[in-house]
Amino acid sequence: MNKNRAISIIIIVIAVVLLALAILYFFFRKGSVPPVEPQVPGSAVFPISPNAPGTSNTPSSSGNQNQPGYENQPQTFKQSLRLLSSLPVSGATIFEKNAETFVRYVERATGHIYEVQLSRTEPPYRISNTTIPKIYEAVWVQNGDGVIARFLKDGSDEIQTFYAGLKPSATSTEQKLVDGTFLASGINALAVSPTQDRIFYLVKAGQETFGTRASPNGTLKAQLWSSSAHEWLVSWKESRTITLTTKPSADVPGYLYFLDATSGAFRKILSGINGLTTLPNSALSFILYSETIPSSFTLKLLDTQKQKVSEIGVATLPEKCAWGPVDKTALFCGVPDNISSGQYPDAWYQGQTSFTDSVWKINIKTGETRMILSPQTVAQQTMDIINPMLNSKEEYLLFMNKKDLSLWVLDLMGPSF
Repeated sequence: MNKNRAISIIIIVIAVVLLALAILYFFFRKGSVPPVEPQVPGSAVFPISPNAPGTSNTPSSSGNQNQPGYENQPQTFKQSLRLLSSLPVSGATIFEKNAETFVRYVERATGHIYEVQLSRTEPPYRISNTTIPKIYEAVWVQNGDGVIARFLKDGSDEIQTFYAGLKPSATSTEQKLVDGTFLASGINALAVSPTQDRIFYLVKAGQETFGTRASPNGTLKAQLWSSSAHEWLVSWKESRTITLTTKPSADVPGYLYFLDATSGAFRKILSGINGLTTLPNSALSFILYSETIPSSFTLKLLDTQKQKVSEIGVATLPEKCAWGPVDKTALFCGVPDNISSGQYPDAWYQGQTSFTDSVWKINIKTGETRMILSPQTVAQQTMDIINPMLNSKEEYLLFMNKKDLSLWVLDLMGPSF
């Protein structure tokens, strides 16, 4: 090996070593950047329920409000969409107390009751740990101070309906279930009056279905109505009138009736509409309803004073809508982004199809329609919206996702509105 060749090899080796050292320095320098701290639950864009899988922040029976630092957790900014429970919920309510807005809900698997104050960022905390497993429906009464739980009796298909009141405990921050009592067996439909101090329910006995008005605990009963037809949906939006709609099917003509809540007088409002489902407003001056059309459905509006029917500018089901309590001309609806061909509403009720909804606000007076939320864009997940409801000040929209029965709330006064 001559001298010049040896020098060239040495120079090449030195260059390779220097290059390797430079690469290592750059790599470890980038890796030394401090990691981003995870956000505290309650301050994220989508606060995770303390019961969500992978979290250890499970609320205790004494309630989170007594934990050190609970009062002082900072609220960085006001959020528009919030996840209240990632676990399945059987029923929720939204109400005002001491000028604040609260949500209460029943956890489906256990029957435990949780509460959250919506002006705060803390996760919901448990207010009752009485276990009533496998509640498939929870109906709230008495402005959130009473609940009617519906479940199947063990080892049978008999529907049991149980009422209990909520009362603060003298020795704990949790509340006690009091005055617990079973209502009539076999209740197959139930509605709560606008003042939440009365209920109306249907029970099949022999060849007849009987409609009974009662107090939430089942006392002060009065039979108002009976029918040889057995498949009904009931609602009670106006204090003097109960509505009964035949259960819908794409191939069966549907009917809507008004039932006087005092006298039991009965009159027909809509008839002969296939796939009929309905949503009256609080004054019964307008009825939102759906009608089956070939391979799909359409949404319509009945003006009960003028007996005039008009089309609504979006395609959805009344079950996905809520009337505005402040703006009486407003509807807030979960509207499917796309509707695949099918027999509706049967395919949706039976779980054969699921929708991907956005939230729309509809003005029935002007015809204006406006999308106010796309959960896919904001929450990075799809939602099939059911059981929407608004608080009395029209500040919050509470709803469930049919896909997993999770519970969400949308702040209508948030920065995006």
